[in-house]
Amino acid sequence: MELTEKIARYVVELQYEQLPPEALAVAKTAFVDCIGVTLAGSREKSATICGQIARQEGAAAEADAEPLGLAGSTALAGRGRLPVTPSRLVQG
Repeated sequence: MELTEKIARYVVELQYEQLPPEALAVAKTAFVDCIGVTLAGSREKSATICGQIARQEGAAAEADAEPLGLAGSTALAGRGRLPVTPSRLVQG
């Protein structure tokens, strides 16, 4: 069995109850920190510029993605719905 397959099997078979309480506490703290940093950073001038660029590029990217059936992505912190590729710029 390949290493990737072993990791995938572990992740698929892992039950929430098997996770140590310390690991859950760290994961929850990291998640809240990530959301907080995202929201704080969304007010930075660089985030506004990235959002403007993404919206400008969004129409072309949407047209390219539509025939492929690719869905858009909802940008965090009030940036609205953007095609996947430009949204990566905004999301960081």
